[in-house]
Amino acid sequence: MMRLSYDTDLTDEQWLKISSFYPEANHRVRPRTQDFREIINAILYPSLALQNVASTE
Repeated sequence: MMRLSYDTDLTDEQWLKISSFYPEANHRVRPRTQDFREIINAILYPSLALQNVASTE
């Protein structure tokens, strides 16, 4: 199931700039179940959403 995208989600260009800072998956341990990009989007959402609200007032 595809999730809805938000205005605050990272663009592909933004993700390419920061994705190299995250380590590759280590195949000797349990596989990852979450995508780093989704985690970063979730972390940034509250602050970016508040900026959008403040800029419209």
